[in-house]
Amino acid sequence: MAADKSFSNEFLKYALVSALSGNTVKVALCGDGLALDDTDQYLSGATLDEISPTSGYSGGHGNSGRKSLTMSFSADNTDDEGVMDATNLTWTPGTGATIHYAVYHIAGATGDTDAVYIGKVGVGGTTGQVTNGGQIELEFDTEGLINFGRASGS
Repeated sequence: MAADKSFSNEFLKYALVSALSGNTVKVALCGDGLALDDTDQYLSGATLDEISPTSGYSGGHGNSGRKSLTMSFSADNTDDEGVMDATNLTWTPGTGATIHYAVYHIAGATGDTDAVYIGKVGVGGTTGQVTNGGQIELEFDTEGLINFGRASGS
């Protein structure tokens, strides 16, 4: 018989803080040619298809298009989880691109070969978000960007 197990919400928060705090977590805006899945560890093992509008976004490691997150951490005692949240991000890319995904990663010291892939979020539904020279805001869910839940039961 397996024993019941559970983890404290403060520990789940601590795990997120330990993994992410002190690192630069960045967001890249990518098109529908993105080929990145849950088995990829680094960005270099994937096809990013980072957007290339006429202006306002310069993709690639160390360039201005990839924005850093300002993170906060909490323990959610209602939903029994650790939470990493971030302030919303804004870009003003020129025309000529369609954003399909926001890709989150820990910035590598030397490039995408050591940039750790965290996850991705779809943008703009099935058709994506077309850039038109106006402001694009990536607004994070009120529940947080990462919700690290407790495991219970056997």
